[in-house]
Amino acid sequence: MSSDIWNTSVRNPDFYEWVSDDMAVKSKVDESAEIVKYKKKIEELSCMIKNMKVEYDRKELILKNQIKYSLPKINYDLIKRGMFAVNWNGRTAYLVRGVYKPVTIDDKMLSSLKAKKLTKNIYFFFLVDAGNKIWELSTRNVEDLDYFEHYHQARPDCWGRWHPPNHFKNLEDLFSIARSAELILENINSHSIARSSPTGFPPIGMLKRSIRRNKERKIIKNETWQLY
Repeated sequence: MSSDIWNTSVRNPDFYEWVSDDMAVKSKVDESAEIVKYKKKIEELSCMIKNMKVEYDRKELILKNQIKYSLPKINYDLIKRGMFAVNWNGRTAYLVRGVYKPVTIDDKMLSSLKAKKLTKNIYFFFLVDAGNKIWELSTRNVEDLDYFEHYHQARPDCWGRWHPPNHFKNLEDLFSIARSAELILENINSHSIARSSPTGFPPIGMLKRSIRRNKERKIIKNETWQLY
C-alpha cells in the first residue's frame, strides 16, 4: 500500500500540497483547541482570584467594623454605680441607672403616697460617638431599653428649658448629666405635656388633684447644669 501512495505522489505532484494543507488544517484545529483550553483555565483562575478578593474585602470590612465599634472598657467601680455600654446600631450607647421620681406638678408638691406610686427605676441612655459627642439623651425602660413612657416622653424626651450638654469629657460627666436629668424629671410641667396619660401612670388631670395645698417645692439651683 505504501508503494501505491508513493506511485500516487509521483504521478500527482499536487499530492504533497494536499497532504501539507491537510496537516496545516489539523494543526490549526489542535492549536485552536489548546487556546480555548488555556483561555478557559485563565478565566477560571481569574474568577477564583476575584472571589478570593471579594472574601478578603468582606473579612477586612468585618474586622474594621469590629475595631471601629468595639465597646469601651468600663471599670468595675463604674459598673457598681450603675453604668454599662452597649453597641447600638454600630455606635456606642452608655446606660446610667437612675430613678424616675416626680414629686411636684407645676412646682406644687404631690401627696407623698401619690409620689411614691409614680416612682420607677429607669436608665438614662446616652448615644455617643468616638469624639465624645452626645447625640441623644433619653430615658429608657430597664426591661427592654425601649423609651420610658412618662408625661414628657416625645421619643426622645422633652427636657423643657433645660438643654442637656452635647459633649462629655469623661464617664464621670455622664453620671453628673444623669443626675441633673433626674432632678429635671422631679417636676411635671402640666403646661408642656407630651403624653397626658402615659402607660402605667394616671391621667394628668387626675394627678393634678393630688397636689398638696399650699405646699410649693423649693427650687434648688443645680450648679452642675452650668458646667457644660
